[in-house]
Amino acid sequence: MSRSYGTTRAAPYASAPPIGLVGDTYWDTTAKSLYVSDGAVWNAVGGGASLWSVSGLALTPTDPSKQLSLPAAGALHILLGGATMRTRMGDLGGAFILCMNGQPASSLIDDQTKPAWSLALQTSPDTFRVLRAPPAATAAYTPLLTVNGDGSAVLPGPTASGADQSTLRFGTRTQKGRLHALPGIDWIGFGSNQYYNGSAWVQDDTAQPSWRSYFYLDSFNVDRTPAGGGAGTAMLLVTSGGNATMPGVVQGTSGVRAGAAGVGYAYMNPGSAANTGYLSWYNASNQRCGYFGFGNGTRMAMVCNENGYTGVDIAGTIGGAFASGSANAVARTNIVPSHAIFNYGGPVAVPNVSVGTNVWVNLAQVSGLNTRGGPVLCVANTGYETFYGGSTAYRYYCSIWRDGGAVGTNSPTVGASAMNPVGTVVAWDWPAAGSHTYACMVYNTGPALAGPADWQGQIWAIELS
Repeated sequence: MSRSYGTTRAAPYASAPPIGLVGDTYWDTTAKSLYVSDGAVWNAVGGGASLWSVSGLALTPTDPSKQLSLPAAGALHILLGGATMRTRMGDLGGAFILCMNGQPASSLIDDQTKPAWSLALQTSPDTFRVLRAPPAATAAYTPLLTVNGDGSAVLPGPTASGADQSTLRFGTRTQKGRLHALPGIDWIGFGSNQYYNGSAWVQDDTAQPSWRSYFYLDSFNVDRTPAGGGAGTAMLLVTSGGNATMPGVVQGTSGVRAGAAGVGYAYMNPGSAANTGYLSWYNASNQRCGYFGFGNGTRMAMVCNENGYTGVDIAGTIGGAFASGSANAVARTNIVPSHAIFNYGGPVAVPNVSVGTNVWVNLAQVSGLNTRGGPVLCVANTGYETFYGGSTAYRYYCSIWRDGGAVGTNSPTVGASAMNPVGTVVAWDWPAAGSHTYACMVYNTGPALAGPADWQGQIWAIELS
């Protein structure tokens, strides 16, 4: 006959014994449960209550080796929290969802005054996403981070109303590093100690400068803002045309420039078919004072100018002898085109004085030219002329001396009942390395030799490499 459970005299076992006959019982001393046999398996008496034990605030499965299975699909199986906002977790048909303050299946929000957040792991599409919905009656989720199955990640970044419009911010100090893709304009870049708030750039630490490198308007730029903020300074600009601009170095129609106007600068121009490139340099008054390169594609030019366009200009056919290049040129054959200026002295003006008879007179000199032992090109033009009213012929000599000794003398100029110019002297010298003085010397066998008031000559000494 049937009866309620009471004294059963069930045998105690620490684990299940062999399956008994239908109605046989045993007491599980480990699980503290009564089991009854149905002839096939042992069944716990009392249902689910015996599958858990309570200790304080902890609910522990009687058999911790077993898994909890919630097989129903398309539902958030676990609900956490007793307040208005709750956390839900479950499977929504191919997507594992962990959601706070939201019900993704119905697009409802628990507390409509608060935002809702959701993590979604999906197989179709193959993504991991972090989503947020602003406070509202119905949730409108926006993905803030998407990691795709191919390893790529998408960070949309803030909207144009964001106080800090950087897409990625990193660092623990006051100064932060940031990646930007500004929502209001096509501006993409990296910055330090600075962020854009929608209308201006703001520094994290105003005691430190800020730097930005970015792409904008088909160009690449590097800017620097001093400590305390203010206008940024362009440190580098690379345009779509391949030109690079930097403070002190500028590439444009004249090539690459080093230095600044009003201070002194130099150009390196790659040239074109008509002008195959050159180097030139300018003084603080923006006057060209040096040039080396090809004059017009078939001639080589080497110019040394001082305060404008006066000086020495040597030009000639490539691979051949030099010829006169301008009105103030000096012609000289057998100059190797590969020689370049290493050092020079001059020009030193020849004074307008009368020269005595039968004595060498130093009209002007270049002092203290420090050479390294290379060839020195010397050029002197006194600007003087002979004059004599008698019939006797006299001779006049012009020479270049180095350290008190002649290195070149011109053919004598003969003076009689006429006025004759004293010619230009060009001399090559190859002195030992050291400091040298080059002088323009004249010798007069006649009674008078003088320079006219409207022209004064010059002397140059140029060491070539």
